[in-house]
Amino acid sequence: MCRGWKAFIVKEKLKVLKDRIKAWNKESFGCLDTKLGCLSIAIQELDIIGENSMLSLDQLSSLKKLTADSWETANMKDNLLRQKSRCKWLKDGDANTSYFHACINNKRRRNQIRGIWINEVWYEDDLAMRREITNYFKNLFSIRYLLKLKLEGVQFSTLNDNQRSSLDVAFSDEEIRLAVWSCVGDKSLGPDGFNFRFFQEFWEVVKKDIILFIKEFHVNDKLLKGLNSSFIALIPKINCPNKIQDYMPIFLVGSLYNFLAKILSSRLKGVMGSLISPS
Repeated sequence: MCRGWKAFIVKEKLKVLKDRIKAWNKESFGCLDTKLGCLSIAIQELDIIGENSMLSLDQLSSLKKLTADSWETANMKDNLLRQKSRCKWLKDGDANTSYFHACINNKRRRNQIRGIWINEVWYEDDLAMRREITNYFKNLFSIRYLLKLKLEGVQFSTLNDNQRSSLDVAFSDEEIRLAVWSCVGDKSLGPDGFNFRFFQEFWEVVKKDIILFIKEFHVNDKLLKGLNSSFIALIPKINCPNKIQDYMPIFLVGSLYNFLAKILSSRLKGVMGSLISPS
């Protein structure tokens, strides 16, 4: 039984759930290739028996079940390959295993950095590349204490009392639900191991914890340490990149932090028009 901040409770529940899903996947599915091989052998054995004599009713029933299991397992494998290849425009039934394998391998080759120019120096060693890429972006996003200009006498637009109050009002259950449904479900997993489709599909199960976490944030105005942790991924801007400037860093944040950011950005969207001048 978890105790503490609501964000901590949700985080720990998701952590336990992820471990149990991994165990369930291993026990229920295991290696799909191995399972397909065993089913294929069992079907072939019954086919050989059927060539020499009539199959009994039990054998016919077993053959029918093995064939159905084989088709189901093959379909699972194709669906998994399609998810890995990230080809969203293909539908169920259009599965082409060779095509998906090619997409996966091509994506891996495209994402692999074999060498890179950083500050006019070429790096190929993995450890050296990791070190220099980390240092490059640390320096790029570090705060530099430069002379800051002051805009005296400039009148900026401000919010009225009603607009300010609308930003501070407590989060409603419907507002939280809309934020969850505004996220694209099939995006990459966050650091917590879940994508948005999970929360949308099982909203009736998880909504109580999610709503309590977000409402607690409204009261305390603080985030649990580590809740906004993120993965940094480098996305190529061009084909065949070879310089550090050819990559764009993106942050893969956790689902809980993303829900909160969606709610806040939605509220800001309603008042930004009053703050930004036409010019």
